[in-house]
Amino acid sequence: MAIDLAIFLLADAKVSQGRTFDRGSSLSGNRPTRAPFEFKPTGATVDQLQTISDQLDHSWAEAKDTGARFDAFRALSDEQRGAWAGWVVARTLEPKLADEKEAAFHNHLGRTMGIDVAAWWRPTAANYFGRVKKSVVLDAMTTIGGPELAGRYANAKKADLAEAAEKLCTGKSIVEAHVRVAATEWLPPVMTFGTVDAVGATEADGSDRADNADADGDDDETVAAVLEEAA
Repeated sequence: MAIDLAIFLLADAKVSQGRTFDRGSSLSGNRPTRAPFEFKPTGATVDQLQTISDQLDHSWAEAKDTGARFDAFRALSDEQRGAWAGWVVARTLEPKLADEKEAAFHNHLGRTMGIDVAAWWRPTAANYFGRVKKSVVLDAMTTIGGPELAGRYANAKKADLAEAAEKLCTGKSIVEAHVRVAATEWLPPVMTFGTVDAVGATEADGSDRADNADADGDDDETVAAVLEEAA
């Protein structure tokens, strides 16, 4: 009963459109107010979260009376209630980058769940390469394809270099097969779930950070999607 009630209260606050005056509980699952500077969630995760939301069983939320909604919610299958549990808990997660002091638990969750961040988030000119120093981009290219690859762009303008790096890491460049694999798997250290040391500084604010995350989710798949965006 306690588990069902907790999930219901969190979910009901999300879907009942203000009809929560008679909840009789202080339990809440509000979305976090803290987010990285200029944070704008983008990428495959955003689409996936919406798909998961659409697949949740909302039939229980149609009743106007809270008691009736609770009874209808309890009548859902274990799988359906579990999906709601994942959704409401995941949406409370705060966006964090891996090198933040407060990110240790996020990193632990990401490693525990074996999340493949690269499958959900890719560095682009807008969210990463255009924000870091040219030397950082060239270092990334060196890691991906060796000095020869980086050398091809050594004299490129910053904007052109950022665009080239984006195409490379999103699999849109014509390169050797092994370079393509390395490029589509490469991530900035701050977008992993490992221990991260200080890395290159951005031209704007002195930090090497990518700003992508979301805070909605559903069961393991949704929590994974959220954490991948919030790494």
